Parts: sequence; structure tokens; C-alpha cells
Amino acid sequence: LRAATTVARSDVFVIAVPTPFAKDGRHTPDISYVLAATREVAKVLKPGDTVILESTSPVGTTEEMRDLIADERPDLTLPGLAEGAADIAIAYCPERVLPGKILEELIHNDRSIGGITPACAERAAAFYKRFVRGEEQLIPCVGGHKYFYMDWNLQIWRCEAWHEPLGSVFDLDTIADKRDRCTACMQNCYRDTSTLMHAGVAVADAMTAASKGRLGEAMGHLFQRGVAKSLGSVIEEASVIRRLSKNRVASAGA
Repeated sequence: LRAATTVARSDVFVIAVPTPFAKDGRHTPDISYVLAATREVAKVLKPGDTVILESTSPVGTTEEMRDLIADERPDLTLPGLAEGAADIAIAYCPERVLPGKILEELIHNDRSIGGITPACAERAAAFYKRFVRGEEQLIPCVGGHKYFYMDWNLQIWRCEAWHEPLGSVFDLDTIADKRDRCTACMQNCYRDTSTLMHAGVAVADAMTAASKGRLGEAMGHLFQRGVAKSLGSVIEEASVIRRLSKNRVASAGA
């Protein structure tokens, strides 16, 4: 876990801030903290991100958040404001924990999740299933296997959430691959990439196993739910992938 005074880029943003009563004598809910947090999150949003409100809030708060994001980021499409798939998913999942038992109840309490659209609710549910319930990752993270990053000391790291470097860049060929289903990060740093790459990684693993005569192992790499999910994601994002590929080719030829 890391603490920061500014909002960092991520794939999922969970807003949990105070929602006191306004000092108007009528116990009007004050959602100014929610909107202030939303305004900060809006600065770093990108297509594909999910924003989840956990603060106890009155009906209509998620719509106010959406409208605020729409004003702050006219470059993004928001759920309920445009036809077709929206760039951002917005959902509500009230926090349901008691002081002193937070970690236990985060894991074991059932969650009530609602989204501005059914697609928003599904995106939020997928997030909580992954991290809150402690379920095994269907698709392994490519961090430490296909992706790394290097710091100023020439140390190789699996990802930003990892607690220690894997070793020196000069020893990269001898550093063992990390192929586990890691859930160390809450920011989904490689999750989209991992999903899109998983089918290709599985095919490569299958070919390696087959070349060594291990046909059963090869079939096992290919016939798994994660591969099907990966292929579905590739098909879903095909238009984006083609557009990015064309941009890369154009840049290389310039």
C-alpha cells in the first residue's frame, strides 16, 4: 500500500470520504467532499477506468459525479449520456465494515453493487470479486514475465507494487520469470495488458511443451477459461488495436 497527497493514475478509483449533514438545520446531506474527490479523480481518468463511490450518500449522487466528470472531461463519454459503450464506468458500493473488524469484513461481507448502467455494475463487481473476496486470478499478471521496469540504479522491478527488485539489469537473463496469479496491486497496472496477451502467452507455452513431447501439457495451456476470456477481450478491442497498430506503423515510417 502507498499513501499520496494527489490522485495517481489507476484503472479503478474508490471514493470513500465523509458525507456529513449540512449545517442548515434540515439534516441535508453534504456531498461536497464526494464532489471534490471526483474532481481530482477526473483529472487522471482515461478510457476504460472505473469510478466507485463507497461513501454513504443520497440517491442521485453517482449521477452528480457523472455530470461533474462530463463537465471536467468533455473528451470522455459517460454512461447514460451517450449511446453505445461509455469510456468510464461509474458505480456505487456502500462500505459495510465496522471499526476494529475492517480487514475481516472486507473479505467476508457480501457487497451490494449498483451502477449507472448494468455494464457499470458488472465492471465494479469484477473489481470486488478480484480483490475483496480473495478469488484466484483467472489470468496471470505479465509483470515479471513479459513486462518489467528499471529504476535509476539499473535494478529490475516486477511492477510498482512489488516490495523488492528482482535483480540487476545485467543479470536479466538469469532472473526467474514470475508466473503466479499476483494480486499485489490495487491499481491494475498490467491487468488490461495481461488479459490481451494471455492467449498469445498460452500458445507460446503450448508450443514449447509440444516441442518437448509433452502434448497433454500443451493442451492444458490452451484449453482454459483464461484463454477464452483473453480471446474475447482481443475481439472486443480489435478496432482499438488496429488503430494503434496503424499509428505505430505511421510513426515508424515518418
